[in-house]
Amino acid sequence: MQIPPGTGFPYRALPVETLFGEVPASGEAPSLTASPNPIPVTGGTAGITTISWNAPNAMYIEVHISSPNGPLFTYGGNQGSAKTGPWVTDGTTFYLQDVTGGKPLTAENTLATLIVRLQR
Repeated sequence: MQIPPGTGFPYRALPVETLFGEVPASGEAPSLTASPNPIPVTGGTAGITTISWNAPNAMYIEVHISSPNGPLFTYGGNQGSAKTGPWVTDGTTFYLQDVTGGKPLTAENTLATLIVRLQR
């Protein structure tokens, strides 16, 4: 079958959840980890670590520093990891936020928190 030139097609914008379906609840708890933690440091006051997350019941996440709506560290899908720079100090807290469907950066949408320590 050939479609004649100039044929119009009606379309309707749909939310992402409609196109891809809802994320099924897996029963697995979200996790936020750092490796290494504690961070070994010698002579300094900051270190580097890799932050990893698994949020099986979310589609999109953001990781923020110091509070649910603090500075953005990274964002992505429901699993991943990202390496920090040499700025992580003792007690730096990371917040794993579910931002699926435009959820706000509030405590209610915090999936996990992580405190990173330094070891001298």
